[in-house]
Amino acid sequence: MEKNPDRWPRKKQMRLWARSRNRAASGAELQLPGEYLNIPIAYIGLLQWPAMVVTIVSAWLVASQAKRKREIGFWCFLISNVLWVAWGIYDHAYALIGLQIALGVMNIRGAYKNDQ
Repeated sequence: MEKNPDRWPRKKQMRLWARSRNRAASGAELQLPGEYLNIPIAYIGLLQWPAMVVTIVSAWLVASQAKRKREIGFWCFLISNVLWVAWGIYDHAYALIGLQIALGVMNIRGAYKNDQ
């Protein structure tokens, strides 16, 4: 399996993150994605799991025949879109970010049509 030069091994990434924290104390600008959230990089990588769970629950709720469950499902989908975008920024998954923005627009449209 080829190594992807764009992906750093986690230990190296954490060492660089620690170095960047030290540089931040000296006034230098931070370079790693997710740093502006003030969350350690390793925890942002875990966002994909709650995003997946919320997406599955949302799909279940949107498929319901009860209007109230569908409404909750659309809101859950919007939450999952935000989680996926945050993870996509961390992982440099720009196609995923674009997809989630498009799906978010469709979810807002679906919530609006559900009210009618």
